Amino acid sequence: ISALLLIADSYLDSAYYGDAIAVLEDARKLTSSESMLEERVHYASGMLSFLQRDYEASVLSLTQWWNRAVHEEVGMNRIRLALEALAHVESVRTEIPDSDPKVDPLETLLEDLRSFVS
Repeated sequence: ISALLLIADSYLDSAYYGDAIAVLEDARKLTSSESMLEERVHYASGMLSFLQRDYEASVLSLTQWWNRAVHEEVGMNRIRLALEALAHVESVRTEIPDSDPKVDPLETLLEDLRSFVS
């Protein structure tokens, strides 16, 4: 399983998110411990959704990634890429009707990532 994780991490770090998800799905078949896989799957799904311009799905998956990740173990490159993607989403989004700005998942995640990086 560690070899598959190394392959998946290589794909993630090279922005081959779909390939990373495929490798992680193969790894999922070989282990009962999914926690180390789920964090990577959520990151890959979030970034892939961003590239496909499905911004709502991107924010959801990246929020799940950050909630599951051991922050000190996440590479700064992944955090910075997620921050850049989310900042772009923030810049192009339209206001969602009936949304409560106090419970805005995008703003909450951006704040969490920015405070971690600084």
